[in-house]
Amino acid sequence: DLTGKPSAHMSWTAEKYARLVVIRYGYKLVGWTADVPFVNLSALAGGVLPLPVLKLCYARNSGLLRFEPAT
Repeated sequence: DLTGKPSAHMSWTAEKYARLVVIRYGYKLVGWTADVPFVNLSALAGGVLPLPVLKLCYARNSGLLRFEPAT
């Protein structure tokens, strides 16, 4: 856990992400692909994962999608 706070969680609106993740905890998400809307992926409709979501999963597993300190 990057923050050391068990209650820390991701926020999926731009305003809440900026306020609750970047400003409060000092981290930013790096590597989100431009072809995937910035939303909670579990909120996306459909049964088969679209290619952009699979690209995000690969990016996360390979370390391309990660949290870094916000400077």
